[in-house]
Amino acid sequence: MKRQKFKFLLIGGIALAILNCISFFTLKQPIGIGGFMGWIPSALVHTFNEAYANSNMMFSFFYYETDAAPCVGLGLSVIIGSFIYTLIVRRFKFRLYNPAMWIRGLIGGILMGFSFPMMRGCNIIHIFGGLPQLALSAFIAIAGMFVGAFIGRRILLI
Repeated sequence: MKRQKFKFLLIGGIALAILNCISFFTLKQPIGIGGFMGWIPSALVHTFNEAYANSNMMFSFFYYETDAAPCVGLGLSVIIGSFIYTLIVRRFKFRLYNPAMWIRGLIGGILMGFSFPMMRGCNIIHIFGGLPQLALSAFIAIAGMFVGAFIGRRILLI
């Protein structure tokens, strides 16, 4: 079973690498689905503390991409591709979790949304775009992701 699972992970990794190459050569950017969404936390910060937002580049509306079409297209293609892959390997099933898990997921999503401007991009960009270039920001972001995942896992086990 471990060998079979490794085979699926390897196929998924190769597919993501190919998708990243296609994205880079066609759209001139690595895979990323959140580059245009930074305006959401920026708008909230502008609403509650405009002086701070105006003095901080992270919350500038001009920093984020305005053309959402490539990002939305990539996001939808990743979701549709994942769905097709689960159908192919016969691992698709609906899972309904208890309400506490939904609340934890909502809180986690909100925290990720507010951390987006601080990371200067989504986690996919840091992994697929920054890591191959050995960018320091990618290593810092990935270290933060590991620490956050560890803390989140500890909270979920409580």
